[in-house]
Amino acid sequence: MYPVLQAFPQRALRLKPGRGSLAAWLTGLAGVLVIAGVLAAVALVLGPPIWSDFQVRGAAVAAREARLVTGRCRTRLFLFQDCDLTL
Repeated sequence: MYPVLQAFPQRALRLKPGRGSLAAWLTGLAGVLVIAGVLAAVALVLGPPIWSDFQVRGAAVAAREARLVTGRCRTRLFLFQDCDLTL
């Protein structure tokens, strides 16, 4: 038991005072701005492909005389569908 007690200091421990409330608010604000920046970057990267997918869906028409030769669909990020078809 004594070797464990010798690992700790024999004097009273002092704690440093914490940061002020202004520093805490500034840190929180910086975190919110970083998260907003990441969300904006994700929206700029993923927004145009999603928008073009909705535009294609609205203008699609059935090709009655077409015949499917080969086809393969993949899912990316549990959201996007990539399909390669040969008609």
